Amino acid sequence: MREISSVFKIFLEAGEQQITRLAGQLMANEAFMSRLQGTLTKAMDAKLVWDNQMRAALARLGVPSQEELEGLRNEVNELRSELQRLRQQAETPDSESAAPKLRSKPSLALAPEQPEKHYSKVSAG
Repeated sequence: MREISSVFKIFLEAGEQQITRLAGQLMANEAFMSRLQGTLTKAMDAKLVWDNQMRAALARLGVPSQEELEGLRNEVNELRSELQRLRQQAETPDSESAAPKLRSKPSLALAPEQPEKHYSKVSAG
């Protein structure tokens, strides 16, 4: 069993040496490197087009963008922090004298209803 392991190790080392030599030759070849760079540039451009098309398709379907989700995540984290602060404040023994300091936010109450206007029909005659 050890003989197979040592033979395999010899083959593996020889293969690694050959691949390292071949990679070195390819990296030294200007034509190869130029074509490789061109291919990579085209692939990156194609990926950018694909990403933009996917974003547009998802937006048309109503799927929120990554930025929108991150904004919502930040808002949820802020609300959690505020809730935790309020819970801690409510649990303090002197909570009645220390009124919670809430951030002022616009009221969500509905505007008072307008009095209905009644118009009487004027009869001609």
